[in-house]
Amino acid sequence: MDENLIHTSLRELRRMTSRRIYFASCLVLPLFSLLFMATLFGNGQMEDLPVGVVDEDNTSASREIARRVDATPTLRITRQYANETEARRDVQRKAIYGYLLIPSGFTEKAGNNQEATLCYYYHNAMLSVGGELRSTFETLLKQVSVTPIVTQAMAMGADEASITSFLMPITEDDFPIYNQNRNYTIYLSQPFF
Repeated sequence: MDENLIHTSLRELRRMTSRRIYFASCLVLPLFSLLFMATLFGNGQMEDLPVGVVDEDNTSASREIARRVDATPTLRITRQYANETEARRDVQRKAIYGYLLIPSGFTEKAGNNQEATLCYYYHNAMLSVGGELRSTFETLLKQVSVTPIVTQAMAMGADEASITSFLMPITEDDFPIYNQNRNYTIYLSQPFF
């Protein structure tokens, strides 16, 4: 190895460690950024984001919805809340990133073909986390919204293929152009550096 390269490397290493601000900005912060990115995006996507559930309906159907939320790899239910005030307080403290509200009477309305509403709230100050929560909740709740229709149609004797063609007459193909794997590290690692 070239002697000048070794001499220059040692000189620069001494400069980087000579003052605390140099040490922090040249070594500690870049290493922290790498560690942060590696833990947040272990496999390229966000996983186990802490969320809560406010189940005011407290039925088997509402518990099934909560299980579906917890079963998604992106979300992890860390707490069940008795009321919306507690959940909102934890979102504001950033103990959780969002919560799903299942209102009282939800199962009854859904069973009687009335308009039943599920609400989700999320903290959008961190845009990437908020966007991921919104996308995951929307995808999950689309599936939940067709469940009563599928159940009724199957009880009437319809087969799964006809139910699918009725509910989704147009199929959607998703071809992400610039982020095929939906790997957010590509977009977020450059600003950190």
